[in-house]
Amino acid sequence: MTGTVPDGMREAITENGTPAYLYDLAELRRRVRVLRTRLPGRIGLYYSLKANPAVDVCAVLASEGIGAEVSSAGEWAAARAAGFRDEAILATGPYHEPAVLDAAGESKFPLSCDSPGELRRAADATRSAPLLARLRPTFSSTAVVCTDETSRFGMDLQELTHTIEHDPELASRIQGFHVFAGSQVCDTDEVLRQLRESFTLCAQTAERTGITPAVLDLGGGFGVPYGPEDPQLDLDVIADELATLGDRAAPTHIVIELGRYIVAPIGWYAVTVVGHQHRAGRTALIVDGGVHHRADICGVDLARRGPSPLVVENGTDNPHGLPTAGPVDILGCLCLPEDVLAENVRLSGTARGTVVAFPQAGAYGLSAAPQRFLSHAPPVQIALEHGNHSLLRSQPDVPISPRQSSTLHAPLTSS
Repeated sequence: MTGTVPDGMREAITENGTPAYLYDLAELRRRVRVLRTRLPGRIGLYYSLKANPAVDVCAVLASEGIGAEVSSAGEWAAARAAGFRDEAILATGPYHEPAVLDAAGESKFPLSCDSPGELRRAADATRSAPLLARLRPTFSSTAVVCTDETSRFGMDLQELTHTIEHDPELASRIQGFHVFAGSQVCDTDEVLRQLRESFTLCAQTAERTGITPAVLDLGGGFGVPYGPEDPQLDLDVIADELATLGDRAAPTHIVIELGRYIVAPIGWYAVTVVGHQHRAGRTALIVDGGVHHRADICGVDLARRGPSPLVVENGTDNPHGLPTAGPVDILGCLCLPEDVLAENVRLSGTARGTVVAFPQAGAYGLSAAPQRFLSHAPPVQIALEHGNHSLLRSQPDVPISPRQSSTLHAPLTSS
């Protein structure tokens, strides 16, 4: 891969070592401002913390005035520590922990619920928090991670209709609908189709149920290029479609959730070459990191089609006279056959001590990886901004509701 690393990366790695995650906060600020400028002002934008819950990353986004979509008590705590306002939070997911329900009941931020049972549970626990009914898509998706009518997520129209017919009070609490069709969609036309289909599903549900929604969450799923075959999305075309849908929906408010699209390009995963071997007829580099830090939880196939790493610093220890340029494989340090970070990539240096950095590593990285496998130490996480660097703040403790803790710590009794 050709290109350059962010200012200050070499100095940050020299000072703190590898393995390391590095996040370019200046680029993050630029990206979210571009989004805010191009998207229609009446379209609400939420950042999905599941992509990267690091407090310092989230703090930049909170300062830019967008919302936070959280799916756990830990993500809620990270959002609050980062400075997101209570009214800017949206909680989603199949199960809302008691601490999230407590917070929603106090702060009245909306809860998206995947099932009739979760709708009732949220209604009983919060009394006044707005509820969104998550709808199961009735259409297909070409997303890398997709949902459809067989998905475990959301309710179909018949199930929701049956629920509210038998519980009119619950129906009065539902203030909107939520659809998420898929993640990592790189085709602009496919993004447009998903938005239109999601809007149509919400409109049909409103007509059938008699619910007048205040908000429609149409998901997002905007993709970023990992391989050469992945196109860049045309954000202006997408913005035009959102403006059209916003006009059709008015006065109902439309929101979207974006995670990977915002943070993937601002992250780098840096490792150091610690050894060599041969594999499949090629030189293989052994590095001090691996998939316990950079997993492929979303099935993007990072090892085979992800962007090649850049050499940050050339090593000098090459006692066996190995070729100084690729193609090479890059293997992690785990006792695991799947610990392959890259295959058949070309590098400008392969000697022991060489530091390489993988781009597009800001989303679904450390928080999505099996960090404790083999009990290796975690990588250092570093914020970069205008040539300066600093270590990331620690994540806040996960809050536990008093109702939950009394259950967790109840003494065992014999029958």
